[in-house]
Amino acid sequence: MAGVGFGFMYLPSIVMVSFYFDKRRALATGIAVCGSGVGTFVLAPFFNFLVTEYGWKVSRRNRATLAYYFDSFQLIQVLILII
Repeated sequence: MAGVGFGFMYLPSIVMVSFYFDKRRALATGIAVCGSGVGTFVLAPFFNFLVTEYGWKVSRRNRATLAYYFDSFQLIQVLILII
């Protein structure tokens, strides 16, 4: 399941960059790839805060909600690519 989510989130964001940038494609791709590292860096303390303040159940629910939101958005991008 994690592989499917990763495929929906990571791959379309890299592919979409190549459609919109011709002149500075390498820079745009580099910025898009850095987004996953920045997200991990920012979300780890946030989820640690949720676990300590609200418990692991609320933290898991929020992670699932964020993953569903991001996967839904990326699925729309994949469908746009196909059409």
